[in-house]
Amino acid sequence: MTKLFILLLITTGPRAAAESLLDRQIGQMLMVGVVGSSVKSDDRFHDLICRKRVGALILFDYHPMGRRKRNIESPRQLARLTRDIHRLAARCGSGPMLLAVDMEGGGINRLKPQYGFPKISGHAALGRSGSPAKTRKEGRKIGKLLKSMGIQWNLAPVLDVNLNSDNPIIARYGRSFSSDPGKVAAHAQAYIRGMNESGILNAAKHFPGHGSSWEDSHTRPVDVTNLAQLQVELLPYQRLVGQGLLDAVMPGHLLNRNIDPRYPASLSRATIQGILRNRLKFRGVVLTEDLHMAAILHRYSLDQAAVLAVQAGADMLLVSNGTDDDDQDLVGPLISAVKAAVEKGAIPRARIKEANARIGLLKKKTKR
Repeated sequence: MTKLFILLLITTGPRAAAESLLDRQIGQMLMVGVVGSSVKSDDRFHDLICRKRVGALILFDYHPMGRRKRNIESPRQLARLTRDIHRLAARCGSGPMLLAVDMEGGGINRLKPQYGFPKISGHAALGRSGSPAKTRKEGRKIGKLLKSMGIQWNLAPVLDVNLNSDNPIIARYGRSFSSDPGKVAAHAQAYIRGMNESGILNAAKHFPGHGSSWEDSHTRPVDVTNLAQLQVELLPYQRLVGQGLLDAVMPGHLLNRNIDPRYPASLSRATIQGILRNRLKFRGVVLTEDLHMAAILHRYSLDQAAVLAVQAGADMLLVSNGTDDDDQDLVGPLISAVKAAVEKGAIPRARIKEANARIGLLKKKTKR
């Protein structure tokens, strides 16, 4: 029996170790939302960080698709929460934990004045000022604030060109710097350089451009086939990629049949690999827009969308968990689905390693 036990240990051990490594690598590719304003002895934070080994958490005050309060109540509470998250990640041996937030300014601002945080100007107001110097100052202000709160990653700036003044999700909330792509690029550059002074990571969105749409991908599928002005919308990305300023790019849930007749940008290899990687030469992290949005769930299950996104070239998958359901485990099944696709050969193992290498480099930047 002893010899048989040793033989089984020898023959099954390496495979078990490889599967454990794969689970951990897939976990690192996830940015997840979670309900909770403090880290308790054994809660969802422990599950995500210590067991599922997720690479990043996204923090909210209220989730835009839910009504329940999330993670942000006051400066003191938030600083304590992020401190405890970072300590928990270190204690569990999960490596550096990336904490992200939507801090564009104006209407899209999770650290609001009503909670005791300073007022931050929105992109449209900064663009109207005509002063990239003022935008850089605001970026510096954001960077200092996030740094003091223990947050390393701002999911901004918005590089969408304001092509439709009646756009329900970009123009309506003043999220675009300008209708002029050159001005968008200039202000985005200033915004990023201001944040860089505090070592804050950025994520440009929503590639290749949400500014022309008549729909909001939070609530329904968005088809921009007959609306997009690709050369205009790509110009800010071309300039900022060329300057080496972009840490990450977020493809939107935007269907343009002239690029990909089947898949939206977030799930499209033609968009991510063909345009972003090959044409624009972007080498940083590709982070999907939230896969828990109606534009995706209208057609795909969350697990299907995750597999398609990784196949398309996404390095990190954003799942905000917009249901506000504490008991619903979205992450475990998602990891299992991606793992099964790898084991079947539908996703090359090299794709997982490549994504983890980019995420590792991104995490090193937080030490700059």
